[in-house]
Amino acid sequence: MRHIPHKALFTVGVLAVSLGAASVAQAAPNPDVVAQVTVSGNPSLQKANEAGKMSLWSEISNLDEDNSPAIPAQATTSTNIDYDKDIKITANKFLPKCDPSSADSESADTAAANCPKSLIGSGTAYARVPTYPTVNNEAQDTVLVFNGPTSSTDLDPGFSGGNPTFLLSASNASGLLPTTLVIGELRPSPLVNQGYGTQLHVPTVPLLASGAAALVRFEAGVEKNYTNGKKGNKKKSYSLISAKCTTDSDDHTVPTGQFEDDDTDWDAVSSQTYEDSTTDTDHSTFDCTPKA
Repeated sequence: MRHIPHKALFTVGVLAVSLGAASVAQAAPNPDVVAQVTVSGNPSLQKANEAGKMSLWSEISNLDEDNSPAIPAQATTSTNIDYDKDIKITANKFLPKCDPSSADSESADTAAANCPKSLIGSGTAYARVPTYPTVNNEAQDTVLVFNGPTSSTDLDPGFSGGNPTFLLSASNASGLLPTTLVIGELRPSPLVNQGYGTQLHVPTVPLLASGAAALVRFEAGVEKNYTNGKKGNKKKSYSLISAKCTTDSDDHTVPTGQFEDDDTDWDAVSSQTYEDSTTDTDHSTFDCTPKA
């Protein structure tokens, strides 16, 4: 598969994306479309018995197997990423929330100005659009990530409800493409018995140009430190992302159903559904180092 050259952009925190992240795509029920997920964290040096703050970076893509056609015939309609049980995501009532209408703005600058205190990360998205005057008809969007409202079926019928959400606002600097808002629910992973703790559940990935165009890659890094707003002995501090580095004991499964060997790493698995209802899965692993 031919990948798109890219650089990840981050305006919140520092994220090293070349620290050993690995991703191997599995065979897809639809042989013409393949999904990939890559997850990494920084710093990777963490204690085994106490979670330390860090940044979390995730990338998920959907491309035609041989890049022909450049625009995948089947766009992604829903996606999930399940994160390692040792990665904790804490978005409690003290972290300011952004209203989806404020994040769904005409530009990244406007969205950031609307919700400055709930901004938790950034990245890039790539969409392929018929007749767009670039290589592979590809447009690059700026992605800003905001802490969103508590999930409900009113927000998306596919949500479980009562959980935190992330708002991912993708806007194009040229103004030729409308802003795309993707809303993900952070819910307990249904794969908890296989070593995963939290799932980013996106039941609705917006179709572009009625499905003629497609989002082919979404990548973003998130981190945020915040408090309960009090002072002195009553002050409490929180980290949106924290992690431990423990030795796995055959407790993670990958999409093939096989167990991993004992190691110190963080794992993630993804699942995507396409317009024709076929699905694809992938697995990512990222080494961590135990801290004394």
